[in-house]
Amino acid sequence: MCKRAIAWVGKHHFLASIMENSCFYNGVDDSARDSVGSVEHLYNTLNVTYKSQMRVNSFEMRLLQIVYIYLFTNVYHIFVEGKASVKVQVHEHRISEQSDTEYVRNIMCLSKSAEMRNYMRFEADACDNFYDYACGNWAQIYPAASSEKRKTSFHDLLEISYKQKQMKLLKEEKREQDSLAVGRVKDFYRSCTQLKRKSKEKLREELREILIEFGLILSLWGEEIDETEQVSNVNETEFDWLQAIGKIQQLYGLDVILQMRIINDFDNATMQAVLVGPPELKLGNKNVYLGVATAWQRQRYQNQIQNNLENLLGVPETRAEEISAAILEFEIALAKGLPELKTEKLLRSEAVKRTPEELENRNIPDLDLMKFVNTALGYKLNMTFYEYLIAYQENLVEVLKDTTALKLANYILYKLAEEFFMDPDITLVEREELCLVKSKRYFSSLMDKIIYERFNMPQMPEDIENMWQSIKSILKKQLETDSLAWLSPLTRKLAIEKLDTLQVTINSYEQKNFSSVYEDLPLNYLDYVENVKAILSHRVKYMQYVPLYNHDNNNYLPIYKQTENRIILPIPLLQPNYIWSNLYPQALKFGTLGFLLARELIYGFDDLLPLQSNDGTFWLDEASAKAFQKRKLCFKSQYARYRYNGKYLPETDLQQDNIADNGGIRIAFQAYNNWLIEHSQDALQESLPHMHFNSQQLFFLGFAQFLCNDADNIFKEKIALLDVRPPEIYRVIGSLANFPEFSNTFHCQVNSTLNPSNKCQMF
Repeated sequence: MCKRAIAWVGKHHFLASIMENSCFYNGVDDSARDSVGSVEHLYNTLNVTYKSQMRVNSFEMRLLQIVYIYLFTNVYHIFVEGKASVKVQVHEHRISEQSDTEYVRNIMCLSKSAEMRNYMRFEADACDNFYDYACGNWAQIYPAASSEKRKTSFHDLLEISYKQKQMKLLKEEKREQDSLAVGRVKDFYRSCTQLKRKSKEKLREELREILIEFGLILSLWGEEIDETEQVSNVNETEFDWLQAIGKIQQLYGLDVILQMRIINDFDNATMQAVLVGPPELKLGNKNVYLGVATAWQRQRYQNQIQNNLENLLGVPETRAEEISAAILEFEIALAKGLPELKTEKLLRSEAVKRTPEELENRNIPDLDLMKFVNTALGYKLNMTFYEYLIAYQENLVEVLKDTTALKLANYILYKLAEEFFMDPDITLVEREELCLVKSKRYFSSLMDKIIYERFNMPQMPEDIENMWQSIKSILKKQLETDSLAWLSPLTRKLAIEKLDTLQVTINSYEQKNFSSVYEDLPLNYLDYVENVKAILSHRVKYMQYVPLYNHDNNNYLPIYKQTENRIILPIPLLQPNYIWSNLYPQALKFGTLGFLLARELIYGFDDLLPLQSNDGTFWLDEASAKAFQKRKLCFKSQYARYRYNGKYLPETDLQQDNIADNGGIRIAFQAYNNWLIEHSQDALQESLPHMHFNSQQLFFLGFAQFLCNDADNIFKEKIALLDVRPPEIYRVIGSLANFPEFSNTFHCQVNSTLNPSNKCQMF
């Protein structure tokens, strides 16, 4: 990689020589890598070169900035696409841990400066389009066209870096110092990557045995059924699909058509309850199943199903095409019963509580929920039951009327087999990627704990807690004074009680002993299919289900847990030297992590549900609710005026994201100002080298650049038509246009885009 990079910059002699030194520094020689003298020499050489090149053309300037990142945040991969696009994938360099010397601190700050300026388009008007000013070059560096997801964002940088850490862990040889739990996850990954040792015919045989075990009819193969396998033809009256999915849930904990979970009772957290509702469908969002702009995603999904049927189950091509279309059609029909937006708060509001007797007497044609629950539990229900999203169950009954037993059996069969799919004929790189996904699915908590232990900086938890207390104190002060006079005194009192108990937790699992959890989970590194069966059964035994809401798409963002009144910070978000570093200015920390924390704080008081105090009672009285609705209408009107990809954003009553963004940036900025006041005069001057911005301006740049992204036209069409959340450009512009402190900081004239005379405010 170093040789390719050196050749790429060969015509720039000063760059080539620096990168040669960089390759030496990043080589296998630990003594050389840790040599203070060689690092200091590199820093001095580079800094002189950098200062002498301040007037070169923009492309050469970008190359130079990339070299900074390459040297001091360890660029993992560099290549050129065309002449004007340089794609860089960055992960942190261990040099950042040696922060006890001034030159290392300077190195890291120079690197961050180069990264931030690389994204900016300085010729843009900050008061007209601050997003373009802060992120104008993002699309050139990380074009959406190069991404399978049709979109690139800062989250991608976090994801790339975290995947590298996870992959490094999984590919390590087992070591003497490894705990039993670490050995288990390495054994599983190895069994997955070594699957090629088995023939495809052997894998098909193992999958067929699993399907027969559950009494599923091998209907996929049409008439090619071997009578010795003791299966019968699908019978419209005899096929018991509820029994089939209940047994799958009981043994493997897989959600097919219906989801079942053991949860803490919403009304009494010391008691357990059973919850039944819709499963997480493969494509996730309801709009993906129904939207015109997302047809390409549905077609890709159908193609994947057909390929799996043919290659992994041996279904003839014509029949595989027919069945894949039927499976997608069935899921589209199921999706019609889903809500537009699924959240934990919706879970509570749409869950109807019933006693076992009430469930027994609930008569739903063709949908005996008691039978499903008793089968899934393996015993008769004897605890409180919650039926979640009754609209989904009602829609399911209608779908079943138009679905033959054969199609239903095929769907259930495929969804069970899907958990075990792994094509032995794919390339090693593809297999490693898929095996990483599987490992995360089964061992994500354990992997988070290991990576946190390896990369955590000791001062980070205390730093985050101090930031959090500062943020909480600001909202509390507003509630204690007339700053939020539109809320009644009683409402403010209840809100303060809720706020006082609200906590932030780093999701590090520090106190969990995973070795004791996995002690009775023997895995064979030579048998992938048996390992998956063992893991699924083990998860059911310990009730380690996949969460009610799969946060995979959001596991780089904080999550507010209403049932616990707690904000959870995911480990991938806290990787060193992205949004947090002990070497970065506090302005960047408050503008990114501070904003995210404050945003989730607002989520604890948003309008998606009747809001509850700490003891579960409603705290928003009628007068306060009316004032809340009036202010919400301002946001609704504001964001509906924005045009994206030629279309106005949807006018929606779901304004909780906009309210959270607007309140979050205000509170985070006030918290940062409080930090400045509490510290020395020098703190007022904190900045980054070669960036001529004051500390407050740096705060807003950090905020905006965390939301930098690029999307292709198809993805933009989807956002404009379907997404209730605004695109990132209007998350930046919309929230800053309502914030007078921004226009003061950047000296925006009245009635400019970012300083309109009419501003919306909730908190």
